[in-house]
Amino acid sequence: MQKIFYLLICMLLVSCHNGINFDFQAEAAKKEILETKDPFSYFMLTSYYEDENSDFYLEALPYDLLMLKEGNDGAFYRFYENYLKICNSGKFDRSYIDKLEKPEREFLIYLLQKGALKQDEYCQGELFHFYNEGIGVLKDLKKADSIKVLFPKNYFSSQPATP
Repeated sequence: MQKIFYLLICMLLVSCHNGINFDFQAEAAKKEILETKDPFSYFMLTSYYEDENSDFYLEALPYDLLMLKEGNDGAFYRFYENYLKICNSGKFDRSYIDKLEKPEREFLIYLLQKGALKQDEYCQGELFHFYNEGIGVLKDLKKADSIKVLFPKNYFSSQPATP
């Protein structure tokens, strides 16, 4: 019984130490992003917060904007996702874009289009759903199909778009 207790204490100490180390690394990544706009630090920060803190979307937009300005490929989708989470009580739901004001909706779609041109599959996938289902834009099956060909067959779980 005593061995189990010591084992649990050791595991707790190691996990707390790792948390402190990760927090330190996150702060270092934030500083590096602010100072040098380093894409690797941005990737590390977003990866860290995806794993450790589901509320990161609340503080992510400044870093997303800095990296958007730098043309970082992953920042387009991240900004879109985090913005929708902020507007929808922390829940990501692509259909929520229809509830936004027109300028907000157009800006988010513009960012997805820019990301899609940079070959970001997340942006391309979102645009497919938007055009295929008429979310945030007028339904346009030709545009949806032109995006769909960029992906492997059966990538999208839905049936092929029909007019």
